Amino acid sequence: MALHDKNYLDVNDISRILKTRPKTVYNWAELGLIPSYKFNGCLRFDPDRIEKWIDSCRNGPKRDINPST
Repeated sequence: MALHDKNYLDVNDISRILKTRPKTVYNWAELGLIPSYKFNGCLRFDPDRIEKWIDSCRNGPKRDINPST
């Protein structure tokens, strides 16, 4: 897939998906906490990378914790 064929998301799209303020999305991007690109001064987000990032943020069972101890 060519770079120009991909439908990148903008800050407003991400804030709607994550149910947060656009300012929070800008802060996360600036801190490198969310995968993003800057095209012509505008933040853009690859939907595939965002989906993987969201999956990586899910809390799962802790393997090194034994609840019986």
